[in-house]
Amino acid sequence: MVNILLVVKTFFLLFRSSVKQVVVFVLLFFVMLQQSGELLSTQVRYTDIQEQEFHSQATSALAYGHFQVAERLADSRSKSDPYGATLRAKLLIMRGQSVDAENLLAPIAQLNPSSIAGLEFGFLLVRMGRVGEALVFFEAVLISALRSQQAVDNYHGALAARFLGRYRQANQLFSNAAKALPNDPAIHTAWGNLFLEKYNNGSAAQSFQEALELDNDWGPAHLGMARVLADENPTAARVSAERVLHIDTNNVKAHLFVA
Repeated sequence: MVNILLVVKTFFLLFRSSVKQVVVFVLLFFVMLQQSGELLSTQVRYTDIQEQEFHSQATSALAYGHFQVAERLADSRSKSDPYGATLRAKLLIMRGQSVDAENLLAPIAQLNPSSIAGLEFGFLLVRMGRVGEALVFFEAVLISALRSQQAVDNYHGALAARFLGRYRQANQLFSNAAKALPNDPAIHTAWGNLFLEKYNNGSAAQSFQEALELDNDWGPAHLGMARVLADENPTAARVSAERVLHIDTNNVKAHLFVA
């Protein structure tokens, strides 16, 4: 279905426009309908288990800095698939191609605002200074997650809730996701980042350690541990950040940390 926000915006503009502008808006609206229909017709439906496996493979490829693996994984999905599009967009953003990432994500996120594509599009809009537009997508992702029993949905909802400043909801959703997928280092690491943001270094360190016990090469967890140790033990913090660079030599955040 067409994004309801776009529909409302279109008719609001119609109301305020001249006859010539009305014609243009109507034509654009039907083009939008056609594009939405094309996306729907090409979008393949995957099972929850398949989405969970893709999440695991995608987060691992990014954590290790295996970008060619990530590209092949993204190419295994159709161009209209929210998971595949999100992974492609992440790779574009890492290369500094934010405009291309926006063009890729926008139609898919607008059609699937509560999906991972909506979440990533929201983050991209924030980076581009368009916070107001991003909030709609974060809200959609969070609402969907609160109604879902799927661990990956809960994980995405927790990320959205964290940005919205709804820390209790984020904490609960991370907890739900970690209980359902206890062996997922991405979930434990993201949960640790929530604790770190709330200055709860003890719980943050515990979450990062749980991630590292699952996978000692999980770069984001090593980076999180470096941030925990930055004030109390700068030497140990640097060691953790350098471990990230040993895993992924191109990790920008780690380079900034040790600079």
